[in-house]
Amino acid sequence: TESIQLKDPAIESSVVSATPMPSTANVATGEPSSETPVQSPAVAPVSEPKPEVSEPVPAEQPEKQEPPQSPVSSAESAQVSTPGAPLSIPPDAAEGPAEFLNGNYRAGAGIMDAKTSRPLRLEYAFEKGQGKVTIRRPDGVSCSGAINAAMNGGNLALNSQAQASCTDGSGYDMPQVSCKPGAQSVADCNGNYGNTQFPMSMRRE
Repeated sequence: TESIQLKDPAIESSVVSATPMPSTANVATGEPSSETPVQSPAVAPVSEPKPEVSEPVPAEQPEKQEPPQSPVSSAESAQVSTPGAPLSIPPDAAEGPAEFLNGNYRAGAGIMDAKTSRPLRLEYAFEKGQGKVTIRRPDGVSCSGAINAAMNGGNLALNSQAQASCTDGSGYDMPQVSCKPGAQSVADCNGNYGNTQFPMSMRRE
């Protein structure tokens, strides 16, 4: 008798499905298969907050700050050219024309009008010992004349060349002035009107 083998399609299919198949479930579910290396969610490399030193940009050079200039060195301010400085006679002043004498000077207290005994203002303008003297009277009249300065025997003499001409048409006799070196070279000056002598200070304007 022949053995009859029944082939049931349902059974056969179950056998077929029992065969291990490459797992597609992972693909279907979107889960990474065991073969693919697990990649952590692409975390963008968080650039660690670099201390904001971004390339040492040459710090905005605070516009070349030039060293603060000192107002004027004390040595310079002590020079004779300083306004208000007293007339001084250099210790090495040579005999003859006083070429060291330059600039404008004003004669201070002590100068009086010979006729009225009222105070006068005397102003001198020198260039290498030659110049002009102007006298201003209390009545507003001014008188000017030529003058020269010369060293004689260690003393400085300011000599008026002639009678000064005044704005009112008159003439005026100027005092003769003689100065000698005083303390620290400061000139010690005296004015002379005829036989009358009086002390006077000379300061740079």
